Amino acid sequence: MNFWGLKTFCLVTGASRGIGKTIAIEFSKHVAPGSLFVLIARTVEGLEGTKETILAGTEGKGINVHTAVMDLLHPSAEEYANLISSALEGVQETATSFKHALLVHNAGNLGNAKRRVIEMDNFTEIQNYWTVNITSMIMLTSEFFKVFNETDPSILQRSVVQITSLAGVDPFKCWGYYSAGKACRDMIMKTLAMEESRIQVISWAPGPVETDMFHEACRETGDQSVTEIMNETLTSGKVLSPLTSVTKLITVLENKQFVKGEHVDYFDV
Repeated sequence: MNFWGLKTFCLVTGASRGIGKTIAIEFSKHVAPGSLFVLIARTVEGLEGTKETILAGTEGKGINVHTAVMDLLHPSAEEYANLISSALEGVQETATSFKHALLVHNAGNLGNAKRRVIEMDNFTEIQNYWTVNITSMIMLTSEFFKVFNETDPSILQRSVVQITSLAGVDPFKCWGYYSAGKACRDMIMKTLAMEESRIQVISWAPGPVETDMFHEACRETGDQSVTEIMNETLTSGKVLSPLTSVTKLITVLENKQFVKGEHVDYFDV
């Protein structure tokens, strides 16, 4: 079955900027009329900008966009369930109206990149990092597939795209939070894929993409060897644009160039 071209319910986290914004905009060009995009992030201005760009780029196609300001530091199963139900109610549709249910886990952060592992002694800092990057993702996945469940034959395809990183495979000094978070997310996705044979799952490592987080890593990383690598990548023009990475992701999904549940790097396909 084709990944694209279906009437799709697509939920994207961290959709106000960077890779998440680009995913929402570019994915909206590859779905059927009547599709619904649910975008969440922490800032209303960024979300509205993404929404306006989607509507302008798909004018006349009948793409609907629902935005919601959410802070993943305070995950709530009830809030996630209400988000999905209110989005459906807003367009007077039900889950069974859609042929493809697509969840994109993009939101996340670098964490305190000044600390080495032996300096990670702040309980609140550790707990907050895991809540934002892991707990919220697990809970949202659960609520999403309670709505778009496998018992409904009208939903032809269910998919998860998780944005990961090379750092989830290879360690970088002072990126203990980030690397551990990405490795954990990758394993959760592998487990999901193993447990649910009818859900397509990919963990996409987008390559070195020029985003706010990339520049934050250049400034804030506490290890000089890592900051030198980051800054050399930037100044030598080796950094990718969000559009370049997302365009390849769209092709990978279209051609099914991935093993379900696996970590796929931009440079490996």
